[in-house]
Amino acid sequence: YKDVAEPKIGPNDVLIKVKAAGCNYNDIWARRGLPGMRVILPHISGSDAAGEVVAIG
Repeated sequence: YKDVAEPKIGPNDVLIKVKAAGCNYNDIWARRGLPGMRVILPHISGSDAAGEVVAIG
């Protein structure tokens, strides 16, 4: 694991400061590397999240 730079948002993006996250089966499948599921690295797990909107593109 390592720190990842703050992402640059595009005109249709929203940047959220995550306060809580949960893992679901999408995260498990990505971690296991199931066939047909392409994961772009670095991959940040936690497809279910709640937090504060800090920027709108």
